Amino acid sequence: MAEVDGTLMMSVLQAIRTDVSEIRQDISELKFRVHVLEDQNAAAVLSLTGFNHRLDRMQADVTVIKRRLDLVDAN
Repeated sequence: MAEVDGTLMMSVLQAIRTDVSEIRQDISELKFRVHVLEDQNAAAVLSLTGFNHRLDRMQADVTVIKRRLDLVDAN
């Protein structure tokens, strides 16, 4: 069996360490971006929920107005 050159092995291992380091940095950045997207999604859902509540209140107000103006059946 041929003897493996130590410097070749060290350079290969160093290249692997560099790649792993870059992958870790990329994963960290992706985690941050996902966190930002989750926060934005939560804010959008909260905003939509508030909008729906306001629409429900407006619908109830319109129903009261219609009853007072006798614009709906007295059911």
